[in-house]
Amino acid sequence: MEDAYIINHDIGLDGCLKASFYSVIDGHGGDWCSEFLQNQFVVGLNKAFQTFDKRQLDKMHFSTIVESVYKKYFQNLDKEYYETYTEVARSSGAVAVGCFIVGSSIYCINLGDCRAVLCRNGKAIDLS
Repeated sequence: MEDAYIINHDIGLDGCLKASFYSVIDGHGGDWCSEFLQNQFVVGLNKAFQTFDKRQLDKMHFSTIVESVYKKYFQNLDKEYYETYTEVARSSGAVAVGCFIVGSSIYCINLGDCRAVLCRNGKAIDLS
């Protein structure tokens, strides 16, 4: 199967901030990329957040941090995937959608042509 998912109820930001992360990964051309993302994503994302001082995690708006981490982290993941699976990376890839839940806030990202939609009282609300 080419698709994968991530369910992580607490991504472990050293107790500074309780954040959950959920993602659906749609693999294309094989399962190499979706499995790579599933295996690498949360561990690497946690490391990327660790580059911020704990006081910054408390003081900065989380969406600013998420945007900064995502841009840098996904560029690094893309490079690492290509270097690890050079031959299959030419024909295998993935798109993904992910949501951080921090308290009552949802921070959503999408990579490629996927979207997250929340259903509230029978109405669709676009998240990404």
